[in-house]
Amino acid sequence: MFDVIVDALTRHIGTSVIGVTMITTLLTLVAHLDGSGASTFLIVIPAMLPIYRKLNMRTTTLLRVMVLPMGIMNLMP
Repeated sequence: MFDVIVDALTRHIGTSVIGVTMITTLLTLVAHLDGSGASTFLIVIPAMLPIYRKLNMRTTTLLRVMVLPMGIMNLMP
């Protein structure tokens, strides 16, 4: 389900680094709606890690971009 969303979004942004980080943020927000961090990591990392490697982006950036929306979602009631 999430691979289809990621594929559609990456067609629109191409190889833009900022676009990839925005897709990561949006995917994390949707995946973390249940509040479980483990399921969020299991959904987002396999979907986005190949894209980060293809663009030679740091994998720590993936984790940093994931943790910020997760923290915001944990504060929401």
